[in-house]
Amino acid sequence: MRNQVSIYTKLSNKYNIPYPIIEVICNSPFRFTNSVMSDLDPKPVRFSYLGKFKLKKRYEKETVRCL
Repeated sequence: MRNQVSIYTKLSNKYNIPYPIIEVICNSPFRFTNSVMSDLDPKPVRFSYLGKFKLKKRYEKETVRCL
């Protein structure tokens, strides 16, 4: 098994920023998206460089029935 260096470690070394800070920066958009989607907001969420995140159609139908 090959030891791979984490992308967080590479970024930490490249920008001379502590590893935990890099991890928070990289994961924060996904935490935000998770909280918005779990509030059953049917609108898609768009990020500049990451793209658009939206509920799958089968989940949209289930949320409409629940409301």
